[in-house]
Amino acid sequence: MRLILTLVILVCFSALVYGNFHWNDKLASAVDREEAHLLVGGAAKSEKEAELEENKMTVDDFSNLPSESAEFIIEKFNKDEEIELVIIGSEYTIAGEQSWSTMFKEKMEHTYERLFNITIIDIPGGATTEEVISNDLINKNLTVTPDFVILEPFLLESNGIIDIEQSLNHISTMIDDIKLLNTDVFIFLQPAQPLHKAIYYPTEVEKLKNVAKEQELFYIDHWNNNWPDYHSDEFLEYIIPDTILPNEKGHLIWANYILRLFSIEEG
Repeated sequence: MRLILTLVILVCFSALVYGNFHWNDKLASAVDREEAHLLVGGAAKSEKEAELEENKMTVDDFSNLPSESAEFIIEKFNKDEEIELVIIGSEYTIAGEQSWSTMFKEKMEHTYERLFNITIIDIPGGATTEEVISNDLINKNLTVTPDFVILEPFLLESNGIIDIEQSLNHISTMIDDIKLLNTDVFIFLQPAQPLHKAIYYPTEVEKLKNVAKEQELFYIDHWNNNWPDYHSDEFLEYIIPDTILPNEKGHLIWANYILRLFSIEEG
């Protein structure tokens, strides 16, 4: 009887020891799995955070632009909304596959993907500032509500034909017409290409720069530290022979100047 009782006690004790060992083993396994899950989850989270950090944009990325327009770009990027950017000018300077505007559009859309939708409006026929206004050529061709407009306001086409003060009044009207479509639009004014050994045209361009300053518009000064001195023979290397129009080399330095404003390195 004592022997049986002793055996029963030993069996019960063994069962308790085994059960405790088994429970501790399961508990340790569960803890290990949880720690592994946390490690994997933490790693995945870190990778996601790194990816977001890498794709993050800040105002500093657009430090070459006015702060308000840079902030607008960041806001649109963070909201995953598209920005309508419109380029307006003469067909002589912005039309064609090798024009600065086409180079700019391709590089911008490749770099920023769906952030910018870029429309190029090339007004045909060498229209003067007066013809653009009297025929309402901008509004007739503008099919989107622009957030940004890069405007080359037909000053070169008007040179020697329209009095400069009258042209400047026409340009102010163009600006007002664009603002009717969007009062918060960012308008960037720029001249066309320089002219070789020009005398009067550069003074008109200086007056255009003053208009931009007076109306608090951003002026794209792509003549400055970009083109060769237009008095020099080197300048002719950037112009189609026997014309005043930029060749591919001229369009490239023009495009690269504006791309740098949007923090894109030279193409």
